[in-house]
Amino acid sequence: MAGTISARDADVERARSGFALLVTHVAELYCMGGCSSVSAYEAHELAQSAAYVLGIADATPDEAAFVLNAGDPIALWHEGLAALDARVDAALRMRSEVIAVMPPIRNVSLRDTLVSLGDLRRCYD
Repeated sequence: MAGTISARDADVERARSGFALLVTHVAELYCMGGCSSVSAYEAHELAQSAAYVLGIADATPDEAAFVLNAGDPIALWHEGLAALDARVDAALRMRSEVIAVMPPIRNVSLRDTLVSLGDLRRCYD
């Protein structure tokens, strides 16, 4: 995010509760809707993942609060996931296009290479 956002523009408490709601949602998905606890490490990883998807992983607290105040954090998270999925799909398409035009790579062993160069034949003669 570019620029500086003043703290008076963002409701920090609303942003905190919105992020807590989002992390709770992500944790419920992680636990497949069951009643389960997550370790502190897993909770930290889920929070980092949620922040990455929202695009606030490297944001200042004021910038993060501004984004989280923009609307429903769960809806923003789903939009972020859709955008990431689209990027992955585009990368996979590009990969398959590149592979389609590449010449086949032969699996040639070192022995076969040396034989083709004539070095190995001398060893056996």
